[in-house]
Amino acid sequence: IMPSLVGSEMCIRDRLWTLAAHGFARAAWLGGSVAWRVNLSSAVFGAAAAALLAAAAAELSGCAAAGVAAGGLFAFSPHVWAYATQAEVFALHNLLLAKLLFLLVRLDHFTRAAAAAAAADTDANACVRALARTGALVIGLALSNQHTAILFAAPWAAYAAVSYTHLRAHETRHDL
Repeated sequence: IMPSLVGSEMCIRDRLWTLAAHGFARAAWLGGSVAWRVNLSSAVFGAAAAALLAAAAAELSGCAAAGVAAGGLFAFSPHVWAYATQAEVFALHNLLLAKLLFLLVRLDHFTRAAAAAAAADTDANACVRALARTGALVIGLALSNQHTAILFAAPWAAYAAVSYTHLRAHETRHDL
């Protein structure tokens, strides 16, 4: 299945998915046919997206049951289920956007922690910077996978920039 994609429009348009699916296609130890393993890649991406969404919802709400409910409702919704059971780019897209949502929740948590500690908490500051950098990487990957990621990436980047500016203002006040 993979040699037929090389040089095709899908390979050019969806390079990230092609690379990820190729990794699954080459993993003969997984068993099954190449087509089955490529479909498995979508299932893994879909499951990981549901897990990240559950983790984000649990942290945001402070309730593990809410996280499980959010992840389960997402995973078993008709469109998400369909994309997770066939070789298509959308499960990877869901995974990347779920990762951005999870990073956003963590970024908000550490930004608030750093601000509450009058920016003296260097661990929280380092976490904010690391989360912003990781978010930038995931945004780049998401945009290379699906251009519609810009609808989520632009607000994410704006929030990260505002959070970082807010954190820097607290650091400046703390240094005075």
